[in-house]
Amino acid sequence: MPKQDKRIVKYKTKKGIRYKFQTYLGTDETGKPINISRSGFENYNDAKYTLDTLRSEGVENYVKKNQKRLDDIYQLWFASYVNQVKSSSAEKTNQYYKNHIYDSLGSVFVNNLSPAFLQKYANDLANNFVNYKSVLSILNRVLKLALVMGYLKSNPLDKIIIPKRTSKKRRDTAHNFYNKDELKAFLDTAEKTNHLYYVYFYLLATTGLRKSEALALHWQDIDLDKNTISVNRTLATGLGGKYITQPPKTKKSKRTIPMNKKCKELLLSIKQPGTDKVFSTYQDNYLRLSKPTQWLNSIYARNKKLRKITVHGFRHTFASLLIESNPYIKPTDVQAILGHETVQMTLDIYTHATDSGKERIRYTINDFLT
Repeated sequence: MPKQDKRIVKYKTKKGIRYKFQTYLGTDETGKPINISRSGFENYNDAKYTLDTLRSEGVENYVKKNQKRLDDIYQLWFASYVNQVKSSSAEKTNQYYKNHIYDSLGSVFVNNLSPAFLQKYANDLANNFVNYKSVLSILNRVLKLALVMGYLKSNPLDKIIIPKRTSKKRRDTAHNFYNKDELKAFLDTAEKTNHLYYVYFYLLATTGLRKSEALALHWQDIDLDKNTISVNRTLATGLGGKYITQPPKTKKSKRTIPMNKKCKELLLSIKQPGTDKVFSTYQDNYLRLSKPTQWLNSIYARNKKLRKITVHGFRHTFASLLIESNPYIKPTDVQAILGHETVQMTLDIYTHATDSGKERIRYTINDFLT
């Protein structure tokens, strides 16, 4: 009778005698030992066959068959995710992965991602990236898929403490808008810098359009008789970095807004024959989303005295000056123009009190007891 392998052990169950074994195959490329255990064999020969097969395949083949790198799981997850969201959302997610996950974790086998390792990763991420929670959300969804597919016994990200805030300072949005005098000074400089720049920022400041909404405008969206602008699309970066247009971000973002006479005249002054786009390249392509920021920097370079705000700050400016200039305008009116989903968004983000508004409040308070 041939000598039996001592690694194979007989044990009793309610269903009868069974066989199990445990064996060491070697180490993976990270130095982690690969110990394999199997049980439930009804006879010794089946257990011996499985043990010999595993050992003959070796540690490299075992790892290839039974372990997956994070990047492998991400590609499987993303192939499904890309069909569920807008192209721009898919591209943003993919960029987050490439910029903040792939280099640190992409080549790591998912079963080697320990809670301690991921805690350090999350802490470092929070210290260097404001939107770190979005990145961790992507990582969590990928690890959940690995768990479902059997490559993990538990999700290690569930065992870490998500940092509550980043040490990196957020942009000061409380002052990211102009008062009336500041806006006039800016537009005067813009007009002297470049006519197209002037038209674009005048449009933003007097309509509250988002940067991407203005860049996606077609002439058919401009009603010259009714003096209105219809917001039907927004410019976005699709997969592969290609510029695409897509429906506005929410139902209320699709809207019709009034424009003043000067805005109409300025828009007509830049109209080019043979193009259906309001803002376009010489080849009738959409302008890059980074263009307005470049224009803004050129204007600031011309006049160093101007206080700097972001392109989005002109939307803030529109809302703040609109409410300040007319006390009968309701927040819901501004909400409709800006295309906010809820009025609370309008109140929370855009109705900053300007200095002149604060001064009027001060005089009103003084009159309370006089």
